[in-house]
Amino acid sequence: MVIARMKLLLFAFLLICCAFYGQQDRYDFFRSCFYSVYDDFGVRSLNGKMYVISASLDEEKQVILDEVANKPFTDLYQMDNCGLLDAFLKNAETQELWLLSSMYNDGAFTTNRYQNRVYFSHNNSEEIAYNMGIYYLNRLANGWSNSLPFPLNSENYNIVHPYFDESAQMLYFSSNMPGGVGGYDIYKVSVLSEGFGKAEAVTNVNTIADEFFPHLHQNRFFFTSNRRGGLGGLDIYCFSNESLVNLSALNSIYDDLDLAFLDENSGFFASNRAVNGAQDDVYFFNFTPAKNYHTDQQAFIDSTLQYKQQNGSTLANLLEQSNTSNILFIVTG
Repeated sequence: MVIARMKLLLFAFLLICCAFYGQQDRYDFFRSCFYSVYDDFGVRSLNGKMYVISASLDEEKQVILDEVANKPFTDLYQMDNCGLLDAFLKNAETQELWLLSSMYNDGAFTTNRYQNRVYFSHNNSEEIAYNMGIYYLNRLANGWSNSLPFPLNSENYNIVHPYFDESAQMLYFSSNMPGGVGGYDIYKVSVLSEGFGKAEAVTNVNTIADEFFPHLHQNRFFFTSNRRGGLGGLDIYCFSNESLVNLSALNSIYDDLDLAFLDENSGFFASNRAVNGAQDDVYFFNFTPAKNYHTDQQAFIDSTLQYKQQNGSTLANLLEQSNTSNILFIVTG
């Protein structure tokens, strides 16, 4: 009798645990086939083509070094299967193909639903003392406009990692502008029919450390941070339903950064885990949302009565799901 009661209590405990533990998302990932001996990150898509930020297209060619990072400046390239090509867009004014990369550092871009506006960042402007700033292009009837500066660009701070949220018509970015909580904070600004609104710090994500690479997907806010309590230098985090989660399924003891979905369930992020922190490589991931478990009180009571009636016989497969690693299933007996 005592053993039977203990089994019932154990079953109740496991059932409750299942309801909580089962609500975990799954990320399957592998290293992509395109990478250089320098940094690669920032995979994005535009008009059916894929693009990536890389520090070197050809490791044998002459490159200009960033004296601060002691690495080549990053450029934007078009992905060609496992290879990289120079990226061009046709300029509406000259009708010529213009190289999208600058002489200095170029960052990942973001676009709207209609893909007729592109936001990007670089530090190729003398006007802001070669700090990183955001710029944007508009697609016209016969090509793309000249680049236009984001009004918050400044010679006193950097603005990087733009992300455009179509549903809210909001542009997110990271900056070390004065008035923030930490080094780099994440901000948002409304995109209006004429210009931009006032920048506001995003709540619930900024710390005294650095926050980078904002990205929204299915009401989840993803970003990168080097805050205390992470697994490595930079980790990827997700804020959803008033809860902040370290994506330990993706993160490592090294730098993990720039998670971006390209469709409903898959995308890319970058990590330097493969080479012990030497340079960032691109990883493809596939996302499987958690299956939420809803325990039914009456069903539990019925199962308990059946257990007692059977005088301790096995409760078989009360919670049975697939055997994938993000699904918890319990068989008691």
